[in-house]
Amino acid sequence: MNRIISKLQFRRSETSATPPEIAGHIDGIRDQDIVGWIHMNGRSEPLTIDLLVDGQEVALTITADDHRSDVEAAGFGDGRHGFHCTMPTTDGYGQPWQDGQSVLIELRLAGTPQTLMQQQITLRSPETDATILDCDGRIEKLTETYLRGWVTNRQNVSQILRADVLINGTFFCKALNDQPRDDLVRQGLSKGAGGVRISLPLRQLGRGTHEVSLQFPDGKLISKTVEVRGDHYRPAPTARIAPADCAVIVPVYNAAEDVAICLERLRAYTPPEVDILFVDDASPDPQIARLLEQARDIPNLRVLRNNHNLGFTGTVNRGMAEVGRKHPILLNSDARVTPNWIAGLLAAARSRPRVATVTPMSDRAGAFSAPELGNDNGLPPGVDEITFARAFRRRALGLYPQVPTGNGFCMFIHRACLDEVGALDVAAFPRGYGEENDFCMRAGRAGWLHLIDDRTYVFHDRSKSFGSAKDGLMKAGRAVIDARYPEYKKAIRVFSHGDDLALARMQARRSQADCLNPRVSLPRTLYVVATQTGGTPQTNLDLMAALQDSRDAWLLRCDSKHLVLSHLQDGKLVEIASRELSDPIEPIRHVSTEYDETVAGWLQRFEFEVVHIRHLAWHSLNLPQLAKLAGCTVVFSFHDFYTICPSIKLLQDDGVFYGGDLQQLTGEVTPSFGSPIPCRPPEWVGSASGANASTEHCRAAMLL
Repeated sequence: MNRIISKLQFRRSETSATPPEIAGHIDGIRDQDIVGWIHMNGRSEPLTIDLLVDGQEVALTITADDHRSDVEAAGFGDGRHGFHCTMPTTDGYGQPWQDGQSVLIELRLAGTPQTLMQQQITLRSPETDATILDCDGRIEKLTETYLRGWVTNRQNVSQILRADVLINGTFFCKALNDQPRDDLVRQGLSKGAGGVRISLPLRQLGRGTHEVSLQFPDGKLISKTVEVRGDHYRPAPTARIAPADCAVIVPVYNAAEDVAICLERLRAYTPPEVDILFVDDASPDPQIARLLEQARDIPNLRVLRNNHNLGFTGTVNRGMAEVGRKHPILLNSDARVTPNWIAGLLAAARSRPRVATVTPMSDRAGAFSAPELGNDNGLPPGVDEITFARAFRRRALGLYPQVPTGNGFCMFIHRACLDEVGALDVAAFPRGYGEENDFCMRAGRAGWLHLIDDRTYVFHDRSKSFGSAKDGLMKAGRAVIDARYPEYKKAIRVFSHGDDLALARMQARRSQADCLNPRVSLPRTLYVVATQTGGTPQTNLDLMAALQDSRDAWLLRCDSKHLVLSHLQDGKLVEIASRELSDPIEPIRHVSTEYDETVAGWLQRFEFEVVHIRHLAWHSLNLPQLAKLAGCTVVFSFHDFYTICPSIKLLQDDGVFYGGDLQQLTGEVTPSFGSPIPCRPPEWVGSASGANASTEHCRAAMLL
């Protein structure tokens, strides 16, 4: 242990330009991360720093709070003074770094020009680094909640390493071998550390066998499997929020190219019942007025123009006031929405009580980004944004990670929360950067929650409207937040490294691989039939087969008690899910709460874009409404007279044809489907709220 302390002291003394009250060391670059530690004497809280490489800002306002057992052993508090951030692949001129190149890494006190530490580092390629690595390790204990083991480098047994943790072959997180291990010391494998322990949220992945691996920095891989038998707890959802009760608010200031794309995406992927409000903050660019005028044909779109520039926060506040009692959904003009984005946000908003805000994941939204944290997430070659968004949604787990704040690039806000805690603080954040964090922290103190919608992906270009003022605005906003909310730093630290968020990013990596399968990009259509025999099921199967090159076809059928969901794969229907209904569908009431809850869950889980109802017999009359609330386009085909009479041939029990004219009805009819209980069509239609009424949620109807 004394040798570890002396080494730390030596590192501290060799660091140049370090104030005497600062202790620490920039260890170097490992696994593409800049790694080190820094501590201010007499201060227990971790420092917040900006990191620069050869004068290029690499990371701003990062909190040096990684746990380092070697630092703790050296007597520096609890050892939570480590830092790491991704090393950029190119220098400030866009040129790739060269093996053996010397660079200056500088740490500054966040938001200030004060240099805390700087050090020259020689860059080495992974091939060069591998020559001094000979790693060994073990996975000693693996459960559905944690992994315990050890990793060391035989060539340097005091080295702190970062091993990759893979779940089912996909990167999940990095693990430091910084846990004290006296047994490794006795074996000569360590100078004190070497132990690895990480939490694992395997239950969130579902029941079954899962493989967990440790991949060492030299490429070696060790694996173990574990059987997960339990289910992940999910809170009971709250009341549904209708899309018509929401309004999208887009503040605009210049950036005409971004605005044009934003409008195009809103037109394509926003339900027509959702209000859209563009608020032009007195943009001097004349293209903005022309674009917004041309977009007036978008359903429910309104345009307001500020008489003078109010700034970002004032413009948003005006928009939220203009939409009345609707739930606002803030959307930056440089954001690009994707299919089912509204339905996704609303599903997250009702996933538990008192949800204040919901933010989707993105390619460039800092801590809300996936697959990687930060602002540099490109698409696989040849893959477009809509294809990736579909693949992302289909891989997503719907965990809805809880976070301390949302991100205003795209953020749902519950109107009740807005009423309780007030609007954005325009005085403290007139031009933005920090206004949504302040709002969310106020809401959090009032008992509201903030969630990430890990099933929805919205692309983002980041702050073109602010231009060169961005960095100054960011630093000023962060200073206000830190002063108002001392708990903010710790809350952000916990959220950024949360297991649910790591799982969401892992699933995003899997979705990138899924994009290589061309069928992944196909929109999903769910066909609904009542029986397995007769003309309708056969013609439906023919339709599914004919469209299989352009649609991913699924089938929902029910015989009143047995509810089955199937997927057309290689020309054959494969059962995916089923449910035996204890509350079956019967022809008089024609509604089952159990059916509704089951199908609503499937609609959300499997992300259908179109629901084509071929027949409603033995299905709940609420199905069209459930599909619409899930963001689906609903199509209804009329094959017979079931929507106006339980006897599809319009016959009375005595065989007399009454033709659907209730004035000509002299007896009762027996339903063609379900229980043979005689009834009169007016009673059947009225008690079931009318099969005709269910068609009001359909986008199109066809008479066949």
